Amino acid sequence: MSRRIRVPFLVDLVLVSAPGDIREAGADRRLDRPLMRRGPLINRWLAGRFSRSLRVPAGPLPSARGRDDPERIAINRALFTRLSAAPDPVIAALSADIAEAARFVAGKRDGDIGPVAQALFAKPFKPAFRANARTIGAARTIAGALSSFNPLTLLANGLTGRVGRAQKELAAALDNDPSAVHSAAIAVHNLVDSLIAMRALYAQGGAASIPAEAAASRALFGPPRVIRQAERLTEARIGTLNENALILLSTRDANAKGADDRIAFLSETWSACPAGSFVVALLEAIWRKAVASAPNAAANPAPTRPEPAEATAPPATAQALEA
Repeated sequence: MSRRIRVPFLVDLVLVSAPGDIREAGADRRLDRPLMRRGPLINRWLAGRFSRSLRVPAGPLPSARGRDDPERIAINRALFTRLSAAPDPVIAALSADIAEAARFVAGKRDGDIGPVAQALFAKPFKPAFRANARTIGAARTIAGALSSFNPLTLLANGLTGRVGRAQKELAAALDNDPSAVHSAAIAVHNLVDSLIAMRALYAQGGAASIPAEAAASRALFGPPRVIRQAERLTEARIGTLNENALILLSTRDANAKGADDRIAFLSETWSACPAGSFVVALLEAIWRKAVASAPNAAANPAPTRPEPAEATAPPATAQALEA
């Protein structure tokens, strides 16, 4: 299922929500990331915000590099080898942070889980990383700049340079590693949502009877939206795409209809998340630890996710976080 929003010279967007359509569009090599500000006015603005938000001072994050970019390909291959091909040693090194996340899932730890989630995603790159309110605040500033349609927020970002400062702060904390910054600034929000979902699942009772694999699957969150740009006039399953049309793949909504890593991680596409297997193994380890440490703990209600003060709920066309 897809929906088109098109006003000549102003906007040309296609919103895709059906799982099969998302898998096919994600694998279509005629659709790339929006690397150039081209096409109607709003398309150029969205493409510009995409490129400005997903970068560090040294250059774009892997999630903002094109399909055939050799550096993106090399980075993703290295990440797959480090994280997903053999996740057990990485998981073992995160035991203390996994225990903290498990306490949250079991309802024995309240408050903001963001710093714990950020440590879990940053320490595989830099074991000495210490997450705190400043680092998770920087991550929320970057993600908010990517998704917000609040004009006051966007104006303030431009006038104050807060996004650039947030990018520099996380880059400095992670030795200017673009993959680490992506994990700690962008992907971390998916992990936060997964931990909150696991806590809600645990609170329903009977956690010990739920296999870790099932718990991880039910709590798996990918990015709300993945954005692509048509390189030329294209006939696709989702319809006729004009040159420079932007395609927004509603990966999270589609995955909610039935847990599927082909949606959450676009695992059968050229942009497959190289850390997908690691994320699943991490969620399974957290669930096992929560069940083992407090199998009969009284359930606490699941908290709402804390949001930065300046954030507002953006319309669907704004949510373009990358896997």
